[in-house]
Amino acid sequence: MRLGSGIDTVIYELATRLAKKHDVTVFCFKTNYKYDQCNFQLREIKSFVANTPLRMMTLAPFIFDKVGSLQSEIKSFDVVNTHLYPANYIVRNLNGPIKIVTEWGSPTPSLFSSIKEKLYIKVSRWGNKVAAQKADIVLAPGDFINRWIRQNYSINAITMFLDGINFQIFDKSRVNSDRFFQLYPSLEGKEIILFVGRITESKNIHSLIEVFSLVKKRISDTALMLVGDYQNYLSYYKRLKEIIKSKGLDDSIFFAGVVPWEDLPSFFAACSVYATCSLWEGFLRAEAYAFEKPIVAFNTTSHYETVKDGKTGFLVENYSINEFADKIYRLLIDKKLARELGKNGYHWAKENLDFDLIAKRFESLCLNYNNYRSRNI
Repeated sequence: MRLGSGIDTVIYELATRLAKKHDVTVFCFKTNYKYDQCNFQLREIKSFVANTPLRMMTLAPFIFDKVGSLQSEIKSFDVVNTHLYPANYIVRNLNGPIKIVTEWGSPTPSLFSSIKEKLYIKVSRWGNKVAAQKADIVLAPGDFINRWIRQNYSINAITMFLDGINFQIFDKSRVNSDRFFQLYPSLEGKEIILFVGRITESKNIHSLIEVFSLVKKRISDTALMLVGDYQNYLSYYKRLKEIIKSKGLDDSIFFAGVVPWEDLPSFFAACSVYATCSLWEGFLRAEAYAFEKPIVAFNTTSHYETVKDGKTGFLVENYSINEFADKIYRLLIDKKLARELGKNGYHWAKENLDFDLIAKRFESLCLNYNNYRSRNI
């Protein structure tokens, strides 16, 4: 369970809120969350398979000494919610608790050039399907994934927004851009385009660089800030650096790496526009709305659920690089429009994606299914 990772953030935020009324335990293979900062029990399943993602994917379900003891312990719970293979595969035949499998979908292997990543996707998709078929409830974090589940698994899922925003951390009334400009003083006064996510091929960062190069020609005082893990995707990162160098943009595009959670809100506060050229998202995260910043994205996969075209940002059709650049340019020069779309995004996110509301909906699902108040979730 990694601090800042999308799905892991959902798990942490739900567990924190549910633990105020219920006994909650989170099991994971690895974590960088601090135990003393959790109000729920956090348990690491120690195993050599956790050393690498591919090894974990392929071998974890067959480490029976770990699986057997884990299943025996989990039997005492009322509700078990799993998110990803292999954890969901391990408990697929568990009897007793209500089994809720949250399915996030997965991109097609063709989006990746690495054989390891292709295999990772294929193995995980197989395991997730098996787990979903054995579940009491399959939960989809949005309409797009619900349809994806029907198409790929032939299963009807319950749709519920899950990837929300912690408005206590991402608080526009409390957080400003000061911390960001302490870290990047040379960017003060510039228009900043922000992306947050893994620096991997499915995020299509190379297209975002192409978009930025077009915007830069029209507005020279702009910078592109890329926040996210690139250490685990070094071959793609090196390819991006070569593209940047060839375009003469070394002084305008910044790789921040994994930003400490306490600093991340200031990055959103500092940006003018949030932009993603991602080709696949189970649900497009919306923290930019917490700071009233508009979002520009391609109209693909789940993006229409987060970005309301012309109301909270712009959706770009046909993967057009030129149109994408035009939309960003429009928002950078029309501050009134950018503020209007950003405010609309804030109100929509506050009504739909506040983790306090999401936790209440999830709790209601558990209680109504079980027909009595759960002790353990």
